[in-house]
Amino acid sequence: MIVADFQARVAAWIQVCFGPKIASNRRERNHRFLEEALELVQSLDCTREEAHQLVDYVFSRPIGEPYQEMGGAMVTLAALANAAGLKMGRDGEEELTRVSSIEVIEKIRRKQASKPQFSPLPGSAEQMRLVIVESPFAGDVEANIEYARACVRDSLARGEAPIASHLLYTQPGVLDDDIPSERQWGIDAGLAWRAVASASVVYTDRGISKGMESGIAAARAAGNPVEFRSLVEEIAA
Repeated sequence: MIVADFQARVAAWIQVCFGPKIASNRRERNHRFLEEALELVQSLDCTREEAHQLVDYVFSRPIGEPYQEMGGAMVTLAALANAAGLKMGRDGEEELTRVSSIEVIEKIRRKQASKPQFSPLPGSAEQMRLVIVESPFAGDVEANIEYARACVRDSLARGEAPIASHLLYTQPGVLDDDIPSERQWGIDAGLAWRAVASASVVYTDRGISKGMESGIAAARAAGNPVEFRSLVEEIAA
């Protein structure tokens, strides 16, 4: 298999399968590559716990250059194939042939149509990921509330089901954030969501407050993934 030729044939297939808009959507392609990579290592006995540990490790490091990371992914994939007794060329050609059939293309299109827009998950809205939104509240409360609302909207646009306890519990008539006992009541209620949440998503454009630091620490102590996001970067992209 010649890599350049294989890449070109995959490009032609994905145009037929999805059309140019989805084919060129880098976020979508990121998600699908990560999904397939995880399925591969899962089939070779990598555990959920190991995967979560590596996610936290990678996202705690500086962002690399795409061309170098692509090269690293290819070299590491070849090394894994050697260790597992697999053949990259043969297996790639067989999979491209399989997914090029009309029946499989139609199945893939139906799956794509059923998932929420921008969601990393390939399933339906019933599989929306539950996440805890972390953003500042104290200080410039009015601006922070406006920002938190934008964060919740961004999370929803990604196909997630977010909970922002600092927005929910601080509404008039619920809890008073200026009363320490009520503030702690709200914090404890927010922390309780970690038992069911898939991750904590931390929006960093307005800095990381002490409350956010506590939330991040609690998530990591519970073994929950922590993801850092920026609305500014999303707009710029």
